[in-house]
Amino acid sequence: MRYAEYYFKYKKYNSEYNALKPKARDKYYNTYYTQLGLYEAAVNVLKNHNIDLKTLSLKSINEHYNQLLEKKDTLYTTYRSMEAEHTTCKNTYDSLTSYLGISDKDQRTVRKRNDLSL
Repeated sequence: MRYAEYYFKYKKYNSEYNALKPKARDKYYNTYYTQLGLYEAAVNVLKNHNIDLKTLSLKSINEHYNQLLEKKDTLYTTYRSMEAEHTTCKNTYDSLTSYLGISDKDQRTVRKRNDLSL
């Protein structure tokens, strides 16, 4: 997204640079070399990611980004509720094993027997 923003922000400098006569290009390049460099870097990154510069739209990128953020928020909410449920279950399990007097060693023995019986 950042490189798409750079592409649109500094595209005018590249267009102006290409429209100049060769003699005037050196002075223009020396004045705006940072902007031209950022434009070229953005073009290279976008092309390396197989993004078509002719159909690139900052609006569609922002919409897609916002959709992904909403999905992430939904997934995090689900994750947090599952994590809380897991903690509750673990605490209940620990309380039951403590109440029943089952030690970790006893649990491992039962698990080994169950594994061997399969």
